Amino acid sequence: MPNDFGFFPDINKFRLKQRGKAKVALRPEEEVLQVYRQTAILLFEPLGMFFLGAIIPIYPLIRYGLFDRFFPLYLIWFGFIFVHTFNIFRTWQVGRYVVTSHRLIKISRQGWFKLLVIETTLDRILNVSYKTTGVLSSLFQYGHVEVQAVGLMEPIILDYIAEPAKIKDYLWDAHQEFVEKHGNKDLEDFSKIQEHIGYTKKNQKIL
Repeated sequence: MPNDFGFFPDINKFRLKQRGKAKVALRPEEEVLQVYRQTAILLFEPLGMFFLGAIIPIYPLIRYGLFDRFFPLYLIWFGFIFVHTFNIFRTWQVGRYVVTSHRLIKISRQGWFKLLVIETTLDRILNVSYKTTGVLSSLFQYGHVEVQAVGLMEPIILDYIAEPAKIKDYLWDAHQEFVEKHGNKDLEDFSKIQEHIGYTKKNQKIL
């Protein structure tokens, strides 16, 4: 999926390659089709705060000859902001959205030790929609893709993902291809369920 930001740089070159291996247990005859990650632009703020937090305290300490005296405290401060920034980066790195030939899988890290995995088979997808919010979201073309699926109380949300409109269409095409190939045994009246939530292919919901 190529990006076209015009004047703006292609920030999504820094994200995980869409095709590649994913750390998920695959079923027989199942293969990974796409792997997505949140846009790397989310890392700009914590990295900027890290460098500011590490550099700004040094100037007054050196300016007033206090660096040697307060160096141990500075090391403690530096360690704190480093660990905090590393935690943010690690959360971004671990989180991914995996599309296989059978399933959509969301892997997210919450805190230091909690890993959350949500998945649905492609045939159980009811609706795929997306939204963009804010100036940066519009300029750099990232947003949120929402996937409603049978059996899940809450939709699967692909947060801060690049080119959400294209990914929305890709997920729906993957759903249709899976249903055409394997059928839809679990849903007896799939079209009526879609119409009940106000969704048709020609009139896809935009949040």
